[in-house]
Amino acid sequence: MPLAVQPDEHLPPHSCALLVAGNGSFNPEVSVPPVALVEALGADLPVLGIEWGMQALNAAYGGRAPIESPSHNVPESPSRHRVFLTMGGKVSSIVGGAGVVAVKGRHAHGITEARRGKGLMSSAFAVEDGIVEAIEIPGDHFIIGVQWPVHLPGVPAGFENLIPALADRARGGPPA
Repeated sequence: MPLAVQPDEHLPPHSCALLVAGNGSFNPEVSVPPVALVEALGADLPVLGIEWGMQALNAAYGGRAPIESPSHNVPESPSRHRVFLTMGGKVSSIVGGAGVVAVKGRHAHGITEARRGKGLMSSAFAVEDGIVEAIEIPGDHFIIGVQWPVHLPGVPAGFENLIPALADRARGGPPA
């Protein structure tokens, strides 16, 4: 059964996965990653970070503070921007393909390759400015972060598979 925890709360006993989501930007210079996230990573549980959760995941791996990405947060512009999904990663495997797609969401901050945490692989990039849009840990670990909301109507086909993939992995399913 899913439970909501606050950033300063511990991972509930017997947890089998963690979904970290939220709006806004995570700044590791003034905040620490959520306690439950650090505990889930330490226990090698499957983790999916969405929006704020991706930035918190990056910080948990020692990544630096996100930079401003004004091209992604223009109020009068459409709320979609183009993202390139790389081949061979978990994200492209779960969503069913690689290449350029249009994703929903506006975010004022994002991480760059130089600010990505140690051990994380970038698996999607914004076409316009190269901002990292998805990160993951290579190999059998289910540790994934995406910058866009996967739960909104109108996401590209296959993107809705990310949360069920987390649930499947929590039940002991195979690596993505």
